Amino acid sequence: MSLSLSEIHHDGQYTLTEVDRNINMDWFAPDILRQKGHLQGKAQGRGNAWFIQIDNTDCVLRHYYRGGAVANLLHDRYLWTGLTRTRAWQEWHLLAKLCELKLPAPQPVAAKVHRTGLFYRADLITRSIPQTQTLAQCLSNEPMPHSLWQKIGNTIARFHAESIWHADLNARNILIDKQGNIFLIDFDKARFRPRAPKWQQKNLQRLHRSLHKINNSGETLHFDENSWQRLIRGYKTA
Repeated sequence: MSLSLSEIHHDGQYTLTEVDRNINMDWFAPDILRQKGHLQGKAQGRGNAWFIQIDNTDCVLRHYYRGGAVANLLHDRYLWTGLTRTRAWQEWHLLAKLCELKLPAPQPVAAKVHRTGLFYRADLITRSIPQTQTLAQCLSNEPMPHSLWQKIGNTIARFHAESIWHADLNARNILIDKQGNIFLIDFDKARFRPRAPKWQQKNLQRLHRSLHKINNSGETLHFDENSWQRLIRGYKTA
């Protein structure tokens, strides 16, 4: 599926959406959405994101915030180096490509970038994936069947086979629906890169570490190394 795009540039504000949508700036304002009854809640464990409804479509709104050492200084501001290099623009276009490849990831709906001088702020709206829980949430409830672990490994391998590097593959960025379908979310800073065993293994190791980190934080997960080996088996046999 190829998405037709509509870009609007006006007075330092840039928006991007599907060509058949009339974009509304209220979509990016949680307080206004709440007043209109279109704010359905805040996503737990998925960063700064809200569940919203626009045009009778369930969506997720995410505002980009800085992380690391500069977060206290810059908060949600990023250095402007050109529109096509902004976080929202790059993620929107990557997600559109994932849709073309029929990979299990969110479909992009709209993006907004607001430039002020040397800096910009940004937001991204994607379609919500219904009736899902994160891998971390699923593991906090009960052990998962081995077949589901293998399916997670298989899904990650599908992305790697298309040369897609996920910048933050962790237990909260993998969704599982009630039918056992697997999805990857949060493609901020993700990109296409030449396939190589080194970065592919590092991607898997990051997920492995995140599972242990959650376990060691005091939040009990039904996870052990046997489960992980099932994931690796699914990855290798994809």
